[in-house]
Order: sequence, then C-alpha cells, then structure tokens
Amino acid sequence: QLPDTISRHTHSNSFVVMPEQRNVQGTLFGGIVVAEAFELAYYAAKYFVRGRPFAPIAMDEAIFLQPIAPGDMVNMKASVVHSEASVFRVRVVVHLVDPMDP
Repeated sequence: QLPDTISRHTHSNSFVVMPEQRNVQGTLFGGIVVAEAFELAYYAAKYFVRGRPFAPIAMDEAIFLQPIAPGDMVNMKASVVHSEASVFRVRVVVHLVDPMDP
C-alpha cells in the first residue's frame, strides 16, 4: 500500500550547465536533461514508497521548449502527481533560473 498523501513528495535539484555538456549546436545535450530528470524522478519515487522496491515503467514524454546554454542555471522539480493502488506518477519540470532574480 502506498502512502495516502502525495502533497509532501516534491524534490528539487539545481545545477549550472558546463561547456562539456554541449551538443553540436552548442546548447545543453538533451540526454543530460533526461538523465538528470530520471534520477530526480527516481529519488522522488523511492522517497514516496519509503524505500520499498518498485519498478519504473515508462517515461511519458519530454518536451523541450527552449535551448539551454552553457553557464545557464537550471532547476528541476520532481513531484508525485498521481497515486492509485500500487501505481504512481512523477512529473519533472525543468526551469532556467535567472541569477538576477532567483
């Protein structure tokens, strides 16, 4: 049985994009974003089930709205957004952080 509340299960991670993380277009390689998002989602899921075994099933979609450049500050937030029986869903949202207005 999963916990009855999902509201307390939001976790975040922040990082600065380094030059070695660039793709051929000079922006952040999308695979790095996906890998970081998966790790954060996995952490949120493991916390949600209180360390019990679980199996990640799928990633629904990844929508890239704008390029992320080296030097940009990135914040990721993972939240458990749905839970029913033994199945739950984690959403990860990525935002650029403006260092002049954090």
